[in-house]
Amino acid sequence: MKAAAPQNNKITIEEIPVERLAEFWDLHMKYLVEDGIIEDEEDVEYFSGEEYRGILQAHMIREQNRHHMVWFWRDGERIGAASYCTYQSEDGKCFVMDFWVFPPYRGDGTGHRCFEVLEEYTKADGAVYYEINSTKEESVRFWKSLGFVDNGVDEYDMPLLVRGTAGGEIERFLEKTTGKTKRGMDMKILMLESSGNKHGSSNMLAEAFIRGAKEAGHECTEYDVLRADIRPCTGCGACGMAGPCVLKDDYEKELKDLIRGADMLVFVMPVYYYSFPAQLKNVVDRFYSFTMELSAMHKKTALLAVAWDGDDSDVFDVPEAYYVKLCDYMHFKDCGMVLGGGCGTPEMTKRSGYVEKAYELGRAL
Repeated sequence: MKAAAPQNNKITIEEIPVERLAEFWDLHMKYLVEDGIIEDEEDVEYFSGEEYRGILQAHMIREQNRHHMVWFWRDGERIGAASYCTYQSEDGKCFVMDFWVFPPYRGDGTGHRCFEVLEEYTKADGAVYYEINSTKEESVRFWKSLGFVDNGVDEYDMPLLVRGTAGGEIERFLEKTTGKTKRGMDMKILMLESSGNKHGSSNMLAEAFIRGAKEAGHECTEYDVLRADIRPCTGCGACGMAGPCVLKDDYEKELKDLIRGADMLVFVMPVYYYSFPAQLKNVVDRFYSFTMELSAMHKKTALLAVAWDGDDSDVFDVPEAYYVKLCDYMHFKDCGMVLGGGCGTPEMTKRSGYVEKAYELGRAL
């Protein structure tokens, strides 16, 4: 979309290309500091650093769920800016990461009019509803004056506000358009099963989890990673973390799209030598070809793991720590773990109580 020439006090939007982001980044840091969004040196260093900016710039050039940086213009003057991403591959959420009006233009309704223009602009790109983080009291008042409502917190315990494109509460809007509310929307859950024994202990937990999740109204798909043709990442770097992968196997042909389309990933595994089994670790390593895209999706996850050793063993220490770190790095939201000690055989697992715990975890989603 291209910006139209401003006229008659009309506010318009101009897309900022990656190669012209230098001024945006300068003004962005000025806004974050002067408006009190960030206050300590560690945050200043992060938001001005190559890691943060590099991720967003990579997101600006990907094929789907592209990130946007825009200027607001009125009567030939630049009056503000915004940064957002619309997730067309999911449920149409438009996450507004940054939105600010320059100080000389505040206090006369310009902010409201800028958002109205942004709303029309993003609706053409598939936006169904809007979500933002906001902690400052005056910012919260502003967003609520536009019809945003509280919607819990994100994985970093940051308050979330949400609003549908119709201008009302997100629950009412989504119920009208989809028959579901945001909090009650059914999920597509992908079970990544890695046991060589189809009827073994880890898959018993998976079956119980699926039963509970289906009772809660969710859709589950099982994928046997052991029996699929999934080759290990060679570290060639050809994908540039933004695909496609040069390995044309089942991962590239089918599993990657299944992962993209899922709302939740469940890692199902027996513990091998105190760690993830190689076949499941292959799946994780191949995240590399779309790390930027996948980490921006904020998938929900769970871990179902079994081991012969009992609950008093340290057998789960490494896989649990690895899973927690993976969630942190990939911006996944952990929904729970069932770590089944003393589940060396199906008979042991039946007597363990972990089958019921897996069912309860699925049912609680």
